[in-house]
Amino acid sequence: MAYKIVWSKRSQREFDNIVKYLLENWSQHVISNFLSEVDDKVILISDSHEIGTIVKKNRNKRSIIITPHTRLYYKIGKEKITIITLFDTRQNPKKLKKMGLAEPIIEYGETPNVIS
Repeated sequence: MAYKIVWSKRSQREFDNIVKYLLENWSQHVISNFLSEVDDKVILISDSHEIGTIVKKNRNKRSIIITPHTRLYYKIGKEKITIITLFDTRQNPKKLKKMGLAEPIIEYGETPNVIS
């Protein structure tokens, strides 16, 4: 069952800011790629909502990589998915903690760091 997608005000504002930045500083090709990646990931989480990495030990809050520097955080509800934020991974991760989120420990396909 595909879930309805709802964008929070924060995520809408962040999306608009990213697109504005890309329009001012990057080519149309880069902008098109970003928009395509966002669309693809939103469709993916709508259809397969548990695909993202669990954050902060809360199975209903997850994240998924959009680009190497952008991660989308979302919350799974009973019949909808709320996109909480788009986060530039180059920012201070303490900003995520203020939002009640935390950096994911391991993304699908990544190998955890093991200290010997």
